[in-house]
Amino acid sequence: DKNIFIIKSDIGSFLNDVKHAYIDYRKSSECFLEEYIAISPRLKYFIEKVIVKSIIDRDELLKNFSNKKSRQMFVSACVDILCNQTLFEFLGGRLLTPENRMSFRDVDAIINMLSMVLRSNGFKDNATRLRFLDIVFELCAKPEEVWDFYNARLPFRNILRIQPWDADNICKVRIRHIIKVLRWSSPNKLGKCWATWDEFCIRKDWFSTADIDNILYVCKNESEFQFIESDKLWADILGDSKYCTTEQKAEFDELYRLAELPF
Repeated sequence: DKNIFIIKSDIGSFLNDVKHAYIDYRKSSECFLEEYIAISPRLKYFIEKVIVKSIIDRDELLKNFSNKKSRQMFVSACVDILCNQTLFEFLGGRLLTPENRMSFRDVDAIINMLSMVLRSNGFKDNATRLRFLDIVFELCAKPEEVWDFYNARLPFRNILRIQPWDADNICKVRIRHIIKVLRWSSPNKLGKCWATWDEFCIRKDWFSTADIDNILYVCKNESEFQFIESDKLWADILGDSKYCTTEQKAEFDELYRLAELPF
């Protein structure tokens, strides 16, 4: 009892239309719910906690996502939400106007949940890991608001939280951003941001040995980031971090000497 309509079209136009229809579908809330139907009630429960600003308990989170498959699905779903923030609105959240984006607090809460799960299970594939790194940098390093005294703490925290590999495109870009923020940060100088300085001091042990190697590399080899006198303030803190090696401390000392700074 169905009518059949013949559509006259060349194969190129038809496939192009199908491609765009598929892209639109992949971004839709219907596709999202269908893809994550197995974890949908649990996912909505924890997104609701984010929305109402409840504390996320790690044990409760891992108990609800108790095996590798469900945890990796949860991670992928959260990455999808960060990449397509209309999904956050679809799940009951609020987007800021006129930017039509999630608040830094909501982004931080979702990334915090992700970090809890990722300690137990990693990403399902490298593509998801790269999407996660790219979207965190997009949300937490590129908006103008990350240079606002009142908003800078949370986005900087999440730039410190992520750990790209040396081969990742974002690796050196992240390091350059961190150095720029540290040069803008200080505990006691006018025009400097105390919140990002405080975050750096609290999280200094989040810097891996590889992070410190990359900071040293950038300071040695890129003219924009050549070591200057004020850098000694944050370099001394970094030298006290858990993963800064004796050799790396010696390299910082050499940078002080080359910059003709007092030891």
